[in-house]
Amino acid sequence: MKPLVAAVTVLTALAIGAPVQAQTPEALVKCAKVENDIAGLDCYDALAASVEAIEPRASDVRSSPVSAGGPFGISMGLSKANVESVVSAALTALEGQPHLFSTTAPPRTHPGFENYVLKILPKAGVCLVRAIGLNIRSSSHGVEVRNAFEDMATSIADTYGEYGERDFVRPGSYWDEPEYWMMALRKNERALQAVWSQEEGSTLSNGISSIILGTSARSGSEGYLQLQYQFENSELCDSEEKQLQ
Repeated sequence: MKPLVAAVTVLTALAIGAPVQAQTPEALVKCAKVENDIAGLDCYDALAASVEAIEPRASDVRSSPVSAGGPFGISMGLSKANVESVVSAALTALEGQPHLFSTTAPPRTHPGFENYVLKILPKAGVCLVRAIGLNIRSSSHGVEVRNAFEDMATSIADTYGEYGERDFVRPGSYWDEPEYWMMALRKNERALQAVWSQEEGSTLSNGISSIILGTSARSGSEGYLQLQYQFENSELCDSEEKQLQ
């Protein structure tokens, strides 16, 4: 693990040279051997993307593929209509956030997360995917939340490699004692994050520019994880968003 290169604000190819027929069975076996859920999903997504890239279906020729290899089955640049055609639950616009939409059923789900937020601009399309985790009952020391964080970080690292970790409590915080770990998190005076990026030496793919795994708390005894994937078109999204304001 490498130290975090730069402070990151929280909530933010598979190349196949031989024919698909010769490579796919071996790749499937490789994916099947992946024990971690997140790594397994990303492995299958990457395999699906590579197959589609080499042998596009007739229905994909005139439009962008809507279920290629992206996080939770969501690819960079998909339009809102594209996403709506593949999610199992309706997209719901977040109040006061015209370009943020939530769903409970993307093409690929993970048992550790219950809600998924997408940032979609009319021209740039999808530029961010954020998964919101299930409640984690925890002691005041945050042991259970920290264990869940470490397990998830290890799982993600199986696919994306090196990452930087940010673990600190704000200087001068009243909640800086170990028994106040959860309360400090609840008060936004503590942070525990893992970051995958080019600067960290991570092996990113599918148009992903960075991944942030973070921890949050709803109370002094209940926390959850947040997992955010940011795509390479994020700057286009930001520029378009400013123009629309």
